[in-house]
Amino acid sequence: MKRTEKLLQTFYHISGMRVALYDKHLHCVAWAGPTAYSYCNAVHTSAEGFNRCFASDEAAFRAVAKSGKTHTFTCPFGLFEAVAPVKTNGQLSGYLFIGEAIVKDAAGRERALREGLCFAGESCDRQKLGRLIDALATHTEEALGGFAKTLELFADQLGKSEVLSEKSPALADTVRDYLDRHFATRITLLELALHFHCSTVTLTEHFRRAFGTSIMRYVCDLRLAAAADLLRTTDLPVGEVASACGFENPEHFSKMFKRAKCLSPAHWRKAYQNHA
Repeated sequence: MKRTEKLLQTFYHISGMRVALYDKHLHCVAWAGPTAYSYCNAVHTSAEGFNRCFASDEAAFRAVAKSGKTHTFTCPFGLFEAVAPVKTNGQLSGYLFIGEAIVKDAAGRERALREGLCFAGESCDRQKLGRLIDALATHTEEALGGFAKTLELFADQLGKSEVLSEKSPALADTVRDYLDRHFATRITLLELALHFHCSTVTLTEHFRRAFGTSIMRYVCDLRLAAAADLLRTTDLPVGEVASACGFENPEHFSKMFKRAKCLSPAHWRKAYQNHA
């Protein structure tokens, strides 16, 4: 799978678009793309925004399963997306998906702004959403068509490598791998559910059954462990430690840290840094 991830990273670096490989059950098994807070994160803040994207992706996967051909489409927020079939020994074994790009014209940007403001939440105003749109991959229609053709070549290569003929990792294991890599970024259940193309109920039940804890508890534990290590081994201010480990603000971090360690971050550092 590492070779596959490297291939997806190559596509991401060329196109600037998020790219993901799904097995035939629509479980995301490999991906590459931006890890920072993005336009799509913003519009998925609400359940309505999430449901619009989920339904759009679901329709695209169904279209590819029926036709056996690459399907390009515009998402409900005006972004370019495409899905190509991955075939192993002539049979559909999965899907290769690209998205989070915008056509290089004023109309595309205006649509993304107009639609996004309906779902982005109160904390994301017009100016902030505009900056997130400006950070999207931007290409001409001709270039996007070329990327769709390139996607087919990548999908064909993955099919020949039979990467999806092997048993796909369990959903819970794949989610844990994602969290281990991205715990310091903004994480919500809605975002994870869309990323792994399943409901939040399925996501949380699989994870709890496999690991005996909730997803957000697991994320918090990862963040606290990383913060404790930074406090012990660096002289970074507490606020910078909180930010580096994914906490919303220093106050929330201090509250969670003291609850877990029975000491404030500053007192924990004083007690344990001397023993490093």
